[in-house]
Amino acid sequence: MTYRSVLKHFVLILMGLVFFKENTIGQLSQTARYEIPQDWTDMSYVVINNDKQGITVIQPKVKGSDPKYELYFDHLDRDLKLKWRGSFQMSRQMNLVGYHYSMQKTYLLFQNRVNNRFFQLVSLNTEQKNIVVFDTIEILDITMQYFEMVQQTAVIGGYREDKPVVVAYNPEDGSVNTLENIYQSRAELAEVRINQDSVTFNVLTSVLNDRKERTLEVHTYDYQGNYIRGYQLESEPKYHLLTGISSSIRDKAQVVTGLYTTKNGSYPSGIFIHHIDKTGKQAINFYNFGEFNTFLDHLGDKRANRLKERARNKLEINGDWRFKTDVFFRPMLETEDEYMVMAEFYKPWSFSTENYNLNRIGLRRYSSFNTGRDDPYRPLNPRNYRTPKEFDFTHAFVISVSAEGHMNWDRSFTINSMHEGLIDEYGEFQWFNGQVYYSYYFRRELVASHINAQEKNEVRTKLTLMHPEEELKFEVDDSFDFTRWYDNFLLIHGVQRIKSPNEDGEIRRVFFINKLRFDPNFKNDGMKKE
Repeated sequence: MTYRSVLKHFVLILMGLVFFKENTIGQLSQTARYEIPQDWTDMSYVVINNDKQGITVIQPKVKGSDPKYELYFDHLDRDLKLKWRGSFQMSRQMNLVGYHYSMQKTYLLFQNRVNNRFFQLVSLNTEQKNIVVFDTIEILDITMQYFEMVQQTAVIGGYREDKPVVVAYNPEDGSVNTLENIYQSRAELAEVRINQDSVTFNVLTSVLNDRKERTLEVHTYDYQGNYIRGYQLESEPKYHLLTGISSSIRDKAQVVTGLYTTKNGSYPSGIFIHHIDKTGKQAINFYNFGEFNTFLDHLGDKRANRLKERARNKLEINGDWRFKTDVFFRPMLETEDEYMVMAEFYKPWSFSTENYNLNRIGLRRYSSFNTGRDDPYRPLNPRNYRTPKEFDFTHAFVISVSAEGHMNWDRSFTINSMHEGLIDEYGEFQWFNGQVYYSYYFRRELVASHINAQEKNEVRTKLTLMHPEEELKFEVDDSFDFTRWYDNFLLIHGVQRIKSPNEDGEIRRVFFINKLRFDPNFKNDGMKKE
């Protein structure tokens, strides 16, 4: 690129910053946009939620066969304006395997792609604007699945020889604590979750009970990895609990919910809600998919009603009923008197209740830095899984659960969108003041819904560009993603080619971030598709 073209490119971005105009459609607003010039070799970007402090964008730059590569970062404020820009170097053998914002620091976890035992942690202090690259440390040979920061401790979870393992690593003194009660044969990791107190965390594992039925164990640890308490979910005969997500511990009480099947069937039967009270008494409710008011709505009224009737008839005779579906649960959200369970459902390419959680790792794509010339997305698990070709995302689903573990209501939003290749979450939820919103992006259209509004609603709109006269020419579909942010704000980002409004019609390629705002009770105002 010549100096003149670089100057024109820079001027155009400045013009966009001046002329960017908020686009509001039915109370779904696009309030800000940020762009980074993008070369055709740059495909790996990570956008990290820094809560109300803004966001951090990470981008690698790999040159030829250099043994090290540069990682650039932009820290943006809530208006997507640049506050701090910098870079640091990493060995080319180190891949990004996790990131987490905690206590005004953005933490990045790297793992050696040749020898999985070695890890390295980097912290970016967005307030003091300093970078700390901790020494490489040998931990365990782990196939990564989870990374969270609790206080100053890195919680790293995954599999070692197909057995679940979680370690607590303190980068300040280099200590590593392997958590007890996790490393077991025929067990799987279901969740690692930081609790609302910010000093304890839960680890959910899928295990076999005394009746050889699959259930869940819930273990809670302090920020140093010391064991606090644990228990196994008490279920009913013939029920298998496939996976789950947990709430924080509140006055010793806790809620766990997830998928279940009957008689270890080939597909799930429904969703369970488990509650343990402060005395240790357990109660569990099983909700067949056909018992929910809205779960089957994506099938259309006629078919949904027929399946609901069939499911309820099976329940009356204590029969088994299953449905071909699978799920991506989001972490459970909590208020004083309710828990919010949010999930995306899709038709799976294949399904096995045996090693359910372990097998799912090999199906998912992971946003890893491209330190070579291979695809920047790679499976987390190196085992030789067959790569699925198509997934049909069917609907977003939300359940409100009371503090005592009873279902208050359920809502659904139809997606009906096909995804090819490795799979991950499709869209994103945003929760604010009791209101739940969901968005996804498909064929140059942003689709959103206020899921728990009194009336069903849907908004469709185009993404707003920097300048009103610019023209979108091309999008890299696999680059699009969402990042949940603070309050009622959500981020959408990806790679676009944009035709400039100047005379020569220059096409520039950018990585962009648009800030979305959801307002209560938005509705479709009759806007027609372009």
